[in-house]
Amino acid sequence: MRKVKVGWSHAGKQIRTPRKLNLPKSCKKGEILEEVNLFFFLEGKSPMGPMEGFDFSVAEFLQRDIDDKSINDLYAESKMTTLRLYLMTSKKQGDGGDSAVDDPNSSGGEELPDHPQLTDVHVEEVPEMQQSAPKIH
Repeated sequence: MRKVKVGWSHAGKQIRTPRKLNLPKSCKKGEILEEVNLFFFLEGKSPMGPMEGFDFSVAEFLQRDIDDKSINDLYAESKMTTLRLYLMTSKKQGDGGDSAVDDPNSSGGEELPDHPQLTDVHVEEVPEMQQSAPKIH
């Protein structure tokens, strides 16, 4: 078993923060998809809609499809201590138009408890925040 951080990205936007999973070293794309879908789509549903409304893929940290590589192969390629993978979703073509699936910022009327807007965070803000913090002597 290897620890893997798995996030969810829909239409290029991060939906969920990465979660840690333990996956078998020999696990390949199909098995990874099954495990990750069980994790993000409890009972086949998520706040974004049912599984049937999405096309799925698994990508590595550079958001390239992992093809049919095993977890072990991906660790060897990335040379990282913790592997990061992403469940990549997009609206199914020809779907009736579920607005929650169309708009990744829409939660279909439900509040997403941990839906960070990572695109709004800027690295430049961190030093400014540190400078304004009171100094303790």
